[in-house]
Order: sequence, then C-alpha cells, then structure tokens
Amino acid sequence: MSVFGRKKVSFMTEKQSAKVKTKKFITVFAVGAAVVLALSLAAILGKNDFNIRAAIGGDAETKADRQENAVKASVSDSDKIYFLWVASKDRSEMRFIWLVRVQMPEARFSICTVNPESILTIGGKGVTFEDIYAKSGEKELVAAMKAYSGLEIDKYIGASDENFKALVNYLGGVQINVPEQIEYKSEEFNTILVRGMQNMKGDTLFRYLRYLGVTEYEGPRSQSKIFGDFLKNLFSEKYVEKRSNIFSKISNSMITNISIVDFSSHDADVKALMESGIGSIDIVSVPSELAE
Repeated sequence: MSVFGRKKVSFMTEKQSAKVKTKKFITVFAVGAAVVLALSLAAILGKNDFNIRAAIGGDAETKADRQENAVKASVSDSDKIYFLWVASKDRSEMRFIWLVRVQMPEARFSICTVNPESILTIGGKGVTFEDIYAKSGEKELVAAMKAYSGLEIDKYIGASDENFKALVNYLGGVQINVPEQIEYKSEEFNTILVRGMQNMKGDTLFRYLRYLGVTEYEGPRSQSKIFGDFLKNLFSEKYVEKRSNIFSKISNSMITNISIVDFSSHDADVKALMESGIGSIDIVSVPSELAE
C-alpha cells in the first residue's frame, strides 16, 4: 500500500534484525523441545502401562506384583486334594504315595508322603496299600485312601516306574540339591550322588526318592520335599506352551480320572499357575494335617 503515491518502507538496524532472528530461533527451539518432551512422556507412560505414579517414580507396581494380581484375577477359587502314586508296572510293588492339597488362588501346596506299607483294617484283616493295589487296582486303592486319610479325593494320578521316569525326562530333569555325597548299594538298587545342586533325570530322581525312603528316619518328609521340588519345576513358566502336551503325556501313559474336559475347563488356571509359579509348599507328616 502507498501513502501519497509512495510505498511505505520499513527500516531496521542490524541490532534490531539480530533480535528478530533470536526470537524466531527461541520460538522454533521451544516448539521442538515441547514435541520431544511430549514424545518422551508418551514413551515413559507406555512402558508403565500409562500409570502416572509409576512413571514419575512413585509406588511403582513391580513385575512380581503384576503377576500376582494377574493370577488372583484369573485363577479360580478352589481347594482340592490330589492322590498320586508310583508303582511297578505289574502292580506288585508300590514305590511312592503322595497326597497333595492345592489351594487357589493362593497357589499354596501342602504335601504328605504316605508309606505304601501302612496297615489298614478291611473286613477285620490288616492289609497294606500295596496289597490292595496289587489285588484290586486303582478303584479300591482310592477308596482305601479315602478311608485311611479321612479326606475326599478329588483327582488321582498313578504312574508306573518307567512312566514316572519318562515324564521327568520329558521335562528335562529336575534341579535337586543333595546335602551330602551318597554311595548306597543294596540288592534292589544302587545310588551314587555327589554333593550339591544337580539336574536329576528320571532314573536318578527315582533312585534318590527310594534311597530317602529306606535310609532316613525323616525319609517321608524328605520325599515330600523332593516331590515338592518336582512340582515347582513342573509348574514353571518354561512349560507354559507345553502344558497341553504334558497333560496328553500324563493322560495317555498314566492312570488318572482327570479328563480332557477337566483339563480344558481349567486350562486358564494351569496357565496362570505356570506363569506365576507355586506360592508356597507346606510339608506335613500325616494326612489329617492336610485338612488344617
């Protein structure tokens, strides 16, 4: 636009021009910094599941807390008794018997080892669990355990010697701490183990469990502890993706009343338990203590 026919011309000194350039630079820098800050804040919130308190260093929820909360939210509230045993293929010799109480969602396991040669009175006659299983099979064995323990058995799993070993091998073994070096020999079996932590495969774990049962005064409790180590290994995150295969191996090779329908309906519970692990294991001496 012109004034009195002339164009309006604006003059700036060199100093004024420098000030304008500085203001433009500051403005551009401020906008850039704001964008970077916004992106950084979004990234930090994303890593903390958009938990502002955790992002600024408050009472941040730990990974363990999140796992525990996830388990409590997804695992069914249940309290069951499982009866497990290992015996020779021809049922003439029973090796191990365990009763396991599982309380969820606490993931609390309680284990009691029962002597297969415990005496029961049936029809006025004293018999052992081994006798009952050899002559009558699993149905009578489960009924006898119910009478002996005073507990309602929810589910059971029975394995032969070889199937138990095969399952342990399938899992890649179990980490067991041997407190003292062992050199044991008998007419039935031999066991030689070095002191310390070691990965036991099926046959070694089987012989170690037998050794504990025949040589220690506290043998049953020691067997319970080792079986607890086995269960900790089984219910661990590394087997989450193999849980269906593990169930198939158990159902196809062992004696059990756990059906595919049972497993499918509790698959989410098993998955959550494997992801979080067993919460605690209590060792008890007699079956009646499982009810406490």
